[in-house]
Amino acid sequence: MKTITRFSIQGIECPNCIMLLEGLEDRLDGVFRVEGNYRRAELSIEYDDEKISLAQLSEAIIQLGYTSKVL
Repeated sequence: MKTITRFSIQGIECPNCIMLLEGLEDRLDGVFRVEGNYRRAELSIEYDDEKISLAQLSEAIIQLGYTSKVL
């Protein structure tokens, strides 16, 4: 089922950080859309929760060098 989850991201230092995180859309199966907001340090991810879990999304964010919290 399509789900949208918003994350607060710690470690964002510049707009390029958001671009890196938005690249998750192309790297993760089951992710339809990733939109970031640099000023608020937030990420919105639309995904199929039957293909990828919230824990897997969080782990992918960690692997890019950031920490996250679900809003």
